[in-house]
Amino acid sequence: MTNHVIWPAEPPTEEVLPPPPETGRAVASLWSRLGAFGLELVLVPCTFVFGWVGWWIIAWADGQTPAKSLLHQHTVHAGDGTLASFGRMARREALGKGIGALPVLAGAYFRMPLVVAAGVLYGVIGALLAAADPRRRTLWDRLAGTVVVEGDPPPPVVVTDPVEPSTELE
Repeated sequence: MTNHVIWPAEPPTEEVLPPPPETGRAVASLWSRLGAFGLELVLVPCTFVFGWVGWWIIAWADGQTPAKSLLHQHTVHAGDGTLASFGRMARREALGKGIGALPVLAGAYFRMPLVVAAGVLYGVIGALLAAADPRRRTLWDRLAGTVVVEGDPPPPVVVTDPVEPSTELE
């Protein structure tokens, strides 16, 4: 008797995947994500920008931003639910969000309102993607392959080498 494995005709697309496989942690709601964004806007001037930037970069090691650390949210890898690495957070934050922030800052400095509008439009469209996504992923989440979840950080993944039985007599 042979066992037959039936494979699905097509692998599931990223859009229909459930939340990341981890221990009972919910994907952050749209309102929670919006609250974190609003909190970031308050924290930046309150820390005179420089304090926020330092905090921002240090928080990446824990898969967070300053607002996420205050709201107990974490950014995790979309595929396996492990805490997002420093590099993945850098890609998400500096590259993903920087694409929109750079035109806003440059346009404001050089007094070019259309350039500012283009940067704002990028941010709005990127954030609106979260409303249509079941995992509430923004454009920068998609670029980095991440999902934002609520609660304490996921447990670290511990990889152990299999113990080989000893054949020696003591």
